Amino acid sequence: MTDLVYLYCLARAGTKMDPNLEGMGGHGTVASLEAGEVAAVYSLVPFDEFTGADAETRLTDPAWIVPRACEHEQVTEEVMKGSPVLPVRFGTVFASPDALAEFLAANAAGIARFLVYISDKEEWSVKLFMDAEAAVAWRVASDPLLAGKRARMSDSPGIRYLQEKQLNTEARRQAKHHGVALTETIQTQLQELCLDFLSLKPQDTRISGRTEEMILNGAVLLYRDHVSAFRNRIEEIGKRYVEQGLTAEAAGPWPPYHFCATIENVPHHSRSQVQLGNEKSSVPQ
Repeated sequence: MTDLVYLYCLARAGTKMDPNLEGMGGHGTVASLEAGEVAAVYSLVPFDEFTGADAETRLTDPAWIVPRACEHEQVTEEVMKGSPVLPVRFGTVFASPDALAEFLAANAAGIARFLVYISDKEEWSVKLFMDAEAAVAWRVASDPLLAGKRARMSDSPGIRYLQEKQLNTEARRQAKHHGVALTETIQTQLQELCLDFLSLKPQDTRISGRTEEMILNGAVLLYRDHVSAFRNRIEEIGKRYVEQGLTAEAAGPWPPYHFCATIENVPHHSRSQVQLGNEKSSVPQ
């Protein structure tokens, strides 16, 4: 049975890659197919991995998806070392090299425009985490009314227990409202440095690997010469609000998944249409 062509990303023609870079699942090596100024970075994958009833089941199984999604990301990041990229979503396949070549030729001009547009820009992520216990402790210590209630607590163990419980409930409520306001303030501060800012759904602790609550999950698009100022701002925010239980993190650069152009006139292929990033166009028309 014929192999499928798995597409990782689109880049500039002539981009140098490691000739031994392994393809998805260890099937062969990564190659590029060029059309004019652009290239499609791909490898061959077994036909039944991404088609048929069994494939639909695998594509809902994290144990199968996660390592392959990581491989997809690793290839894209490797290509990024030598070229701006237009990343493609995990699971995009073509029926044959000829089908990929047809797509590439039809869309080469639009791809090239995006690569020029993104060449002086980088995507970064920013996350804010809130330690609930630290936030409550800071709120009680800094709010005069709450601090007064704590100072006036009864010496009776039973009554004091109830008073502490009420105090903590009120402090948690106030800390949560403060966290929302703080998130909005920090996002505004960061947007001053960003060409674009996209708020994403906060990750739960199972995904983030953190015990603290994630209160902001953002993707930002920066001019490359603004990255240093952006990272400095994140560091300043972390230091300023650490006593309030806040941790600020920035990571990148990433392939511009969240700030991709939408490629029009994409033909249907073996499994789906080509999906580029989140299909949010940032390219001036």
